[in-house]
Amino acid sequence: VYVSDVVVGDFVLLQQGDKLPADGHIVAGDVMVNQSSLNGEPEPVQKCIYDGTVELNKISNFEDKFKCFRGSLVEEGEGVMVVDKVGINTEYGKLNLQMTQSKKNRKSPLQVKLSNLAEGISFLGYMGAGFVAFSFLFKQFVMDQGYSWTNFINYVVDWQVALKDAVTSLILAIILIVVAVPEGLPMMIAIVLSLNMRKLLKSNVLVRKLLGIETSGSMNILY
Repeated sequence: VYVSDVVVGDFVLLQQGDKLPADGHIVAGDVMVNQSSLNGEPEPVQKCIYDGTVELNKISNFEDKFKCFRGSLVEEGEGVMVVDKVGINTEYGKLNLQMTQSKKNRKSPLQVKLSNLAEGISFLGYMGAGFVAFSFLFKQFVMDQGYSWTNFINYVVDWQVALKDAVTSLILAIILIVVAVPEGLPMMIAIVLSLNMRKLLKSNVLVRKLLGIETSGSMNILY
């Protein structure tokens, strides 16, 4: 019987050397199982017949003597297990799903540092753009008018000139933002990593992913 054919409610005979195909509880016999694939503990744990004192659905401790978990290896004994959960609903399936999702969403140290650097540069660019726009308007509206209120009013009344200066300040701010935001930084990093990959390939070292170049830079000895 294939593991994919096991469903909830099935009875599974457990013997020494068997790998549990699903989560369940013992209804006959007594076994010692190795759960190192789940919690990393090499010591075997005893699993015995469920006595009904605790609700099985509330048990989530790998050390519980009544609950058996998928991925465990039977080291000693023989028993019969009733399947309670299968597939992704098992603790093994949940761990596998979490690891898969964390790998997809997790950023490498280099990506985190580059993101922080890009955010810092962008923030400084936005602040600089606002300062340049304000400085240009202050020069045109106040300094060039000799700090005179009358000249300022006359300048504003001539709205075409004032509008032109306002648009000019906006263009300066936009130019500064476009120049400051490091849009080409990810492409530059990808090129550098690719060049390093080619260098390693010449030394008969094949790196499948570009992000692996980060880790290789910290190695002292490569077997």
